[in-house]
Amino acid sequence: MNKLTTTFFIKMLTLLVMCGALSSCQDKMPYRETIISGSNKAPTTPDTRLVRPDNAIKYKTDFCGCKDTKAVTYGNCANFCSSKNTGGLERFYADFTVTEKISLSSLGNVHGWC
Repeated sequence: MNKLTTTFFIKMLTLLVMCGALSSCQDKMPYRETIISGSNKAPTTPDTRLVRPDNAIKYKTDFCGCKDTKAVTYGNCANFCSSKNTGGLERFYADFTVTEKISLSSLGNVHGWC
């Protein structure tokens, strides 16, 4: 493989790993409850099931991958990444919104949804 193909492969693999990490909070724990900020109590109602709504998190198209002030993803990321010192790590930055299925429910936000 030539250098360009290898670099492209590494970037796509990194993007795939980052996307996997973002979706990892969709676990299959049957009795998971929302953690209340500032609470140190363990959940007391293990038979209360949380249902996470589908398609309730909408990712925006302005995502970027950066490594030490340089863009490592394709797109218009040079300006965004110029202020991101990642300590040698490749980091994925993404913006998203939540629908009313989350914001108006007991989940409240993405932290509650995860």
